[in-house]
Parts: sequence; structure tokens; C-alpha cells
Amino acid sequence: MGSQEKLVEEEVLKQMAQDIGIDNARRFIETLGNEFQKRIENIRQAIEDNSFDGLAIEAHALKSKAQISGAFILADALIKLEVESNKKNKEAIKLAQDVLTLADLTRITYLDISLSD
Repeated sequence: MGSQEKLVEEEVLKQMAQDIGIDNARRFIETLGNEFQKRIENIRQAIEDNSFDGLAIEAHALKSKAQISGAFILADALIKLEVESNKKNKEAIKLAQDVLTLADLTRITYLDISLSD
């Protein structure tokens, strides 16, 4: 990830706040953070179990949430993880470990975003 790339495109969330209201957008982000945490734990378990199917399921479930919430770098990584997991490629385990780090950093980034501007 280059230094110029943003983990979260704040404009996507600010547009959401305009569309559904700040309070609803904040609730969405809070729920999203909880969902990220759950999926991160599930990916950790799938790595431990060496479960390509588990990795593919979790990547698929999390990728659309990442896309609609402006986390395009994470979404791209999840797409790669899903594809490689479906192929049962051992590279998927390494990708999953990278996704864990990226997902956690993305989740933290959401906490720092102000929607009121």
C-alpha cells in the first residue's frame, strides 16, 4: 500500500451521512466495526484450521461491506483472497494474514472519521 492511498475514502461515508443522516451513518459505522471484528476472528480461525472454504466465505462476506463503506483497498485484498481461496491456493493463507492486518487498520480508521464536516 503506497503512502498516498487511503484505507477509507471518507467522502463515501460523508455522502452516506448526507443520504441517511449523521446518526444513522454513525450507527452503520459502529455496526460495521463490530462486523469487521467478527469477520477478522473468523478469518483467524480459518487460517488456524487451514480452511480455504472458510477463508473464501469470510472474504466474500466482508468484501461487499468494505466496498460500500469506502474501504476499497481492503475490498481489493478480499477479492484476491476469495479467488485464491476458491482455487485452494496455498498463497491464500499469506493473503489472509495480510487481510487481517489491513482489516484491523481499516476498522481503526473508521473510528477516527468525523462525519460532521
